[in-house]
This record gives sequence, C-alpha cells and structure tokens, in this order.
Amino acid sequence: MGLLKYAFVGAASVYALHYITKKRLSDGKSLLDDLIEKTPELIKEVNHLSQNIKQDYRQTTTLY
Repeated sequence: MGLLKYAFVGAASVYALHYITKKRLSDGKSLLDDLIEKTPELIKEVNHLSQNIKQDYRQTTTLY
C-alpha cells in the first residue's frame, strides 16, 4: 500500500511540474513565469494589508 501511495504522489507531482512549466503558444510564457512576474506586486499588497491590520489592532487595543 505504501509503494502505491508513493507512486501516485510521484506521478501527480511530475504532472503538476509539467503543467506549471508548460509554455503557452499564445505568448510563450508559463504559469511559473506569470507567478514570478507578479511576485513583487503580491508582496507589496501583503505588506499593505498587514500594515492595515496592525493599525486596526492598535486602534482597537488603545480604546480599551
């Protein structure tokens, strides 16, 4: 049973890696390329959201 589980997980991971790195015919980019390009924007958005959460928490705790 363990060997079958490892074979299934291995096959799924190989398929996922192939899917993520497969280039599109329309623009020649892959999903991984898109993720790498959007990473700086996502980091800025996460930092902005974390600052908003910290500010809301500070405002809430100072009231009590």
